Amino acid sequence: MTVQAWFAKMRAEAAAALPDLPRPDFAKADYRAWPLSLTRPLQKRAAFFIEAGAEFWAKTRPPT
Repeated sequence: MTVQAWFAKMRAEAAAALPDLPRPDFAKADYRAWPLSLTRPLQKRAAFFIEAGAEFWAKTRPPT
């Protein structure tokens, strides 16, 4: 299985499991002090990215 096929399979399985996961209870969180601004429009692209090193990829490769 190629890395792309493996990732697509994992993504599909995660999407299928999503409806059964518990939702967070925001009533338990005091979010009033969070530094959020709802007056600005949301960004249409990612504000950050993650670059994984070779050590990470060596640990996450699917079995061949």
